Amino acid sequence: MSLFARSLRRTVTNTPRLITQKQPIRFRSATTKRKPPPPGPPLKPRSFSPSSKPFPFSQKQAPLKLQVNPPEPFPQDRIPSHLALRAQKWKRLSYVTLRLETFGIPKHQVAPALAAFHRALQEESVLTSLNYGADDLARLSNDLADEAENAQTIDALLSRLFYEWANSPAGEEALLATQSVTEDTIDAMQRLFRVADLSDQISLFPSARSWPARKIIMHVGPTNSGKTHNALRALAAAKTGIYGGPLRLLAHEIWERLNKGQIVPLGMDADEGAEPDLDNNIDGGTPFDIESNPNSPSAPAKPIIQKGGDPRFARVCNLITGEEQRILDQNTNRMSCTIEMIPYHTHFDVAVIDEIQMISDTERGGSWTNALLGLNASEVHVCGEESAVPLVKELLKDTGDDIVVNRYQRLSPLRVGTESLGGDLTKVQKGDCVVSFSRRGIFSVKGQIERKTGIKCAVAYGRLPPEIRSEQARLFNDPECGYDVLVGSDAIGLGLNLKIKRVIFEAVGKWDGTRERLLSISQFKQIAGRAGRFGLHNSDSEDLGGIATTLREEDLPILRKAMEAPIHPLTIARVRPMTEHASEILEVLPPEARKRSSVVCDVYQYVTKTGPFFAMEDMTKKYEPLDLIDTVVNEKSGEGLTIGDRQVLQLAPIGWRDPSVAQGAAKMMKEYRDNCHVTVESITSIAGLRDHLDDISRLMEESKQGSVNVDPRTGELPSGKKIPEDSLLKLESLHKLVIVYLWLSYRQVLAFSQRTEAEELKAKVEKVLEWALKNVSMKKPSVFGAFANPKLGFKETVNQNGVPQRGKPGFKHNRGPARREDRQFNKRMDAMH
Repeated sequence: MSLFARSLRRTVTNTPRLITQKQPIRFRSATTKRKPPPPGPPLKPRSFSPSSKPFPFSQKQAPLKLQVNPPEPFPQDRIPSHLALRAQKWKRLSYVTLRLETFGIPKHQVAPALAAFHRALQEESVLTSLNYGADDLARLSNDLADEAENAQTIDALLSRLFYEWANSPAGEEALLATQSVTEDTIDAMQRLFRVADLSDQISLFPSARSWPARKIIMHVGPTNSGKTHNALRALAAAKTGIYGGPLRLLAHEIWERLNKGQIVPLGMDADEGAEPDLDNNIDGGTPFDIESNPNSPSAPAKPIIQKGGDPRFARVCNLITGEEQRILDQNTNRMSCTIEMIPYHTHFDVAVIDEIQMISDTERGGSWTNALLGLNASEVHVCGEESAVPLVKELLKDTGDDIVVNRYQRLSPLRVGTESLGGDLTKVQKGDCVVSFSRRGIFSVKGQIERKTGIKCAVAYGRLPPEIRSEQARLFNDPECGYDVLVGSDAIGLGLNLKIKRVIFEAVGKWDGTRERLLSISQFKQIAGRAGRFGLHNSDSEDLGGIATTLREEDLPILRKAMEAPIHPLTIARVRPMTEHASEILEVLPPEARKRSSVVCDVYQYVTKTGPFFAMEDMTKKYEPLDLIDTVVNEKSGEGLTIGDRQVLQLAPIGWRDPSVAQGAAKMMKEYRDNCHVTVESITSIAGLRDHLDDISRLMEESKQGSVNVDPRTGELPSGKKIPEDSLLKLESLHKLVIVYLWLSYRQVLAFSQRTEAEELKAKVEKVLEWALKNVSMKKPSVFGAFANPKLGFKETVNQNGVPQRGKPGFKHNRGPARREDRQFNKRMDAMH
């Protein structure tokens, strides 16, 4: 075992137990004694990257506080002295030394190099030698303002500054003056810094820069303002074009409507009497051209999204998403795709970038940055929130592009209710949407509403496949279906057409993977804005607007304060490097470091320089999948897969927090490693998922054939034979594994060759899942045993926390508190929206 591995193991072994759901990260002073762990079986140690040394945790959850204003910037005149003060301790930290050794600095040269850097900080010459301007200092000021919130901020900041300083003439001279740091070491540091440098984002897209300046047309406004419609009309009128959006569901809808001729092109009008299509997911706005009749917007004359297709407006369009490609014409240059799939070497007449405010999203924002800077189009329509306008202008300042901003107003009023529901779900009415932020909470609320009011509820949450979410939205919108209330997560805020009269927040905070946090101002506004969609309600004056309120009285002031607060302009665009960039970084690292795929994440986090208005996407969530990939592919031969293979697997949409999906992904990697071929059957049979699908599918068919008694009015199973909620989780996991296979089938065609079988299985899972949602049991699992449903033949029982336990049907487990592993499992399940 290497020195690095031994040190890492000591770090993990000495780490306190993982925090529970409401325990934030805190600093602990050196004199504070760590509390002894609670009794119980030990948890599996967490794998930390060499750059993520854990900090001790306190046992108290800080009160949730609405962040109305951003943190106060750190005083710029104090930055040099503050950095010197923090570096005094930082340079002695063992994990800093270990990281620098991994990056190629010999161990005996680390201390003198860091000492030289610290002296330069004390002399306050570092920032001056690097020619930091006003924008750079403002960025440092904002980063240091967040230091108390993010314990790794100062570590990453000093590390990046160290490598940038070493690359400067002043830094090189100071390092040579130590007579301990060799020229070879300095050269290796400089090569790593230069390869990892991403401070000039504009130059990374030569195709976009080789054409004349683009015309950027921004369409900005709140939810339900119809801001996307003019952009889509321009796309329909162009000879070549592309739509890039955040969801497969939206990309599919644009693709379908363009091919059917349902979007009226710019410069053309629909026929007299053409019926507008109210059932669209585009921006949640009106399908009418409001400007055509400004004196009477409630009865506009010209629909721009019409229900029936018009051959005059039909445009051949291809669909490209991560897991689906529908090529109708190889020769056409018009496509609808998810934002990650945008090609950057093809020229388009018109391009549409949807939901531009996601450019600051810590996990996906880099794709919007790439699209904004790199789309090779004569005219780019950028749609989203007003908060993105200043940042977009700043990013495009040096591109020479012309920018026009069109602003839109909400087409129906929105207000905060005068009172909450007082915790009483019997006050839920038809047309309401209750928002909860965990899967378990959603089904709990759904069950209570149906039991207490008799109103049936549709559901929508992130783990559901987009096709099922869309179908649940259709059930809710159709007054004849009987599903008059929607219970969902924040997934309702994007990409769904919903006829919501009132949005009710069951909670105003959500678990972010580390701690419980209040929703942001933007999240409050986006979710609440789904109420009162224009054109979807009756024309009565009292029914034109939407209402937002809360379930509990104590949450209502928070909601009201959030809705009254202004949305602050975005300040950071996230950066996502191209896949080939990681290979370039690995080439300049020592051979020992290349064996660990996640070392690239370390470089991005602790070496890469970005511009003052950019920041890397969050790297912390990438360590676990990369470490798992390394473990799986190396466990047999020690050689494993190529760097390219590992990068493809790391980018695959694998839900690593789902135990079944992670298990299936591990098996898939092993098969790929050993056989270079993976079958659909092998990965979907994990944890009995395929058998589970067959059991529920059989029950579904028997209910349709009359072999099982069903409610003659609704066609649903009686309450005693409902599907247990845990079954939905398994079907969702199976669907995710199929999606992973399809995604890989477009990138490793020979190894994942059963695309047709995967598509058929995907369709079957969606059909069964849709039926199971209508027949799910809302009862809590029994403390003593399995769900009483002999038709399903389940081979698992559940404890009092709903955690599956192996056993025969009807087997009774002993009473007693749930194991700590069960509680950890429950928290992971609750975090899956």
